[in-house]
Amino acid sequence: MRPLPHARPALTAALLLLPPALSGCAWGAYFPAITPLERQVNGVYEGEGNGPTGRVPYRLTLGLVERDGRASGSLVNLESRKVYAGSGSFKRLVDGTEITLLITM
Repeated sequence: MRPLPHARPALTAALLLLPPALSGCAWGAYFPAITPLERQVNGVYEGEGNGPTGRVPYRLTLGLVERDGRASGSLVNLESRKVYAGSGSFKRLVDGTEITLLITM
């Protein structure tokens, strides 16, 4: 059985429109390169904090974008499972980097 003659243009149009439709907003988006500082700092850190109630285990997930001078992170109290999110700016200093995050509760 042969396909209908008008079905071929519709099929061709569908095949041509499929890649742009699947790419969504990322088509033509710009993703900046990762700098050495970003590779060094971005990541997950675990440790113990000393507070008014004693020692508390925590997990800090930190990410920064050097080009924009922005940093963001989340701090998880591993005992109570409370999560605190923060964002802010950072300054690159000669002897290191200073990160200032505004924590929201």
